[in-house]
Amino acid sequence: MLPATVILLALISVGVALMSHRSDQLRELVVASKQEADAEAAVQDTLARMMYISSLLPRTGGQMGTIQLDGRYYDTSSGVYVSVLDGGALIDLRHASGLEISGLLRALGVPEASIDTLTDTLLDYQDADSLVRLNGAEAPDYAAAGMPPPRNGALLMPTELQRIMAWKDLDPATLRKILDNVYVSTDNALNRNTVKAPVLAAAGGADLAAAQALIALRDSGRPLAIESLPNIARGSFFGASRYLAQPSATLLLTLCPTSVAWCQRVSLTTSADGEAPWHVDYSLRRPRTDPLPPRSQVTELPDQSPVQQAPVIMTPFGILQ
Repeated sequence: MLPATVILLALISVGVALMSHRSDQLRELVVASKQEADAEAAVQDTLARMMYISSLLPRTGGQMGTIQLDGRYYDTSSGVYVSVLDGGALIDLRHASGLEISGLLRALGVPEASIDTLTDTLLDYQDADSLVRLNGAEAPDYAAAGMPPPRNGALLMPTELQRIMAWKDLDPATLRKILDNVYVSTDNALNRNTVKAPVLAAAGGADLAAAQALIALRDSGRPLAIESLPNIARGSFFGASRYLAQPSATLLLTLCPTSVAWCQRVSLTTSADGEAPWHVDYSLRRPRTDPLPPRSQVTELPDQSPVQQAPVIMTPFGILQ
């Protein structure tokens, strides 16, 4: 009887341990589910707030009101970190030339042997014809690779790069660097006050070190010396006219709940059609690979409402708000 009793007790212990383990797993799932739901609600709350203030605050130089449009993080009352980046700091993939695409890839350290293929496949993916560039790919190449055909139209969002031949094979770290410097929009103007160094190198025909030196001087308080960029120094008036001193109509919002390991990236464009103050171009969720800064190093999102809108600025290239 004793051996049977010992075996029975052992089986009961195993059963209790299994039930306890399953209970712990269920509890963890419930907690994780609640964290996700709370994070999503906080992101929506913060996004609504950012939509509201982006339609009210004047934008000038590199600021929206007193909010810096350089991608730095601000803390919010909903427990979400938010960064606001001017679209004029980035390369617009819809309008980028082959030289700009290859220049950006080179500035970001992509191997030289891959640059021509990446450039041509991106251009082939977006152009309306079925002609294949030297290192590009069109519908028959995608069919042979078992991939959906190219859009043969403008990208809808930056992450669509992962549907393009050669681009889908990039390692995650390289793809993240590229996505941090590009967006899709209807405007390819650059803001002298916010443009990033790799973007400046790509658009200005400079090497990365020269672009970084110009950005460092700008950040120390000097105007951006675009006249020293190679494609402007050669006398291109249209090259110089691309660099404005005001933010673009598009803001890139990055909303990061501190309780989960993802961030929401939202492209928000101010509308001038009179039907709505803004519209969302795209919204996507990205895994957060880098730690968020401690709260002691992050300032609160300024709570501000303008008394009146900033005056209209007249320029040779149109009216700027």
